[in-house]
Amino acid sequence: KIIDMYIVWNITYYVMIVVVALGLFDYLLIYVRGFSGKMIETDYGVFLAGNFSLLHMLEDGLPHFRFYASFAEPGNLAMCLIPFLGYGIYYKKPSSLILLVGFFLTYSLGGIISLILYAFITLFKKIKVKYSHVFFSILFFSILMLYMPNIFETLEKSISNKGSSFEVRQESFKRGIRNYADLAIAYPFGIDATMENKNIKKKYGNLFSGTNFIPILYHYNGGFVAMIGYLIILLSSFLYCLFILIKKNNFHFYNQIVPISIITTIPFLLQRTTIFETSLFALLYYLFFLIHLNE
Repeated sequence: KIIDMYIVWNITYYVMIVVVALGLFDYLLIYVRGFSGKMIETDYGVFLAGNFSLLHMLEDGLPHFRFYASFAEPGNLAMCLIPFLGYGIYYKKPSSLILLVGFFLTYSLGGIISLILYAFITLFKKIKVKYSHVFFSILFFSILMLYMPNIFETLEKSISNKGSSFEVRQESFKRGIRNYADLAIAYPFGIDATMENKNIKKKYGNLFSGTNFIPILYHYNGGFVAMIGYLIILLSSFLYCLFILIKKNNFHFYNQIVPISIITTIPFLLQRTTIFETSLFALLYYLFFLIHLNE
């Protein structure tokens, strides 16, 4: 009982508030006052840097509108904001509006899907199931089905707006699954998939499917054993969180925010980083698992 998880989450919540607020300050300077930022070169490409944040630079030198704050990608920022949005709303913190603005400025499709999933799980966790709830649920989904074509059209437009980004992720997933058996046989201990390896596609051909499907990326970096280890952590985390949601009836911080925000990371498996690769997992979730497994 040395560690109070509420204090850990609360401190991290306010750290995220500061990070996003400073990023929004830069965003206003660039898009309202016309501050151009300075160009910086990184291993991941050329960016425009403000005082506290990054922005993707277009070919003509102008900043792209998606919000990065100080994260490597907008999708990563959206993923890391979801648990704190849930935390701020749960405790009715007005400052969570700052996170909400930053979240929507990321224009992350995976983030939107995760947030909707978070809202649905929270709703069904909070209400006690009665016949009236079943009736209204059927009514709601019936109405939803009527508008489904419009919803799919909106999603299709959102995906098309992603341009090559979505196509690259989709192809990375398909090729990775299709060629995984050959990869595991030919390179059971992984391959050199670092950013410095410029001849990676020429050397490995179709066995290299890009870096946008995280389980395959683990095989590249550490071989078959590394990927199995990652999948064990992934599945055990999901199953344990499902167990908490099903078995724990009291609507408490531990039984809502922590497990739901882990489960809603599923859409982010189609990118280079999930919550499991960040220090947030070690700080906010792994400690939570240790404490609860020992109760």
